[in-house]
Amino acid sequence: MNGEPDDAQPDYGDDGFAQPTGRAAEIDAHVLGNLAEYLERYRSKATELTGNPHYLSADIAKELFPEYAASPEARTRNSTIFQAASTRIKEAVLRSALMQSASGTPQITFMAGGTGAGKSTLAPRQGVVYDGNLASIKGARRKIDAALDSGRLVRLLYVHRDPLQAYQHGVLPRALRYGRIVPVDAHVSTHVGAFITFKALKRYYKNNSRVGMAGLLPPGPPPDSHQLRESILRLIQGELEKGSIPELMAEQALGGRRAFRAS
Repeated sequence: MNGEPDDAQPDYGDDGFAQPTGRAAEIDAHVLGNLAEYLERYRSKATELTGNPHYLSADIAKELFPEYAASPEARTRNSTIFQAASTRIKEAVLRSALMQSASGTPQITFMAGGTGAGKSTLAPRQGVVYDGNLASIKGARRKIDAALDSGRLVRLLYVHRDPLQAYQHGVLPRALRYGRIVPVDAHVSTHVGAFITFKALKRYYKNNSRVGMAGLLPPGPPPDSHQLRESILRLIQGELEKGSIPELMAEQALGGRRAFRAS
């Protein structure tokens, strides 16, 4: 074993996105062909931005691509295109970390919850930290079991925020500041998926003393996907009509579709 991970297929759905196609698939394939180089560059960038080479975030991975990182507008325009490749990098860095001795990093923290919920703000800054959504039961269990198999303890931190409030007061302000916009479908998928996944993980690992969990699930069923999506679309249209967000940002929130214009 050479200390670097293999070419295992990333769990794109864990971040609320589908299998990449077109140019996104081409970029993902390029990263796969140069994975060791990207892992080294990622560790340097994570250290630069967080002080921790083991802080694992797709948003940090995107900063490795000049076409994305050139400006806030470039981030808005290209965020989805580089999502798959960034997920691949994040998961590959995780696998690489788990291949090392657990003596230096005896615990791994997995953040869980929908986009805009505040996970990055609450995440610890030391040790191995997987800053993701955990929106897929299969993907979450695969990563948690791999961490346990490496001899580490696992801590899950679930952060809940009303999904509409998360978009209005989390996703949009961040997008206006940095350019990173989350497509509505991905936002809905992460909030519904993380809710379901965390509930399932609590049941599955409840008798495992090596897995600690923190975070409160709201009572009742997960959010209704259709109703949530419609509410966010109305929010975006209202913000666009007020001139609070640019048209490009609204289009990218809709997956590149021009569904409405500012009046």
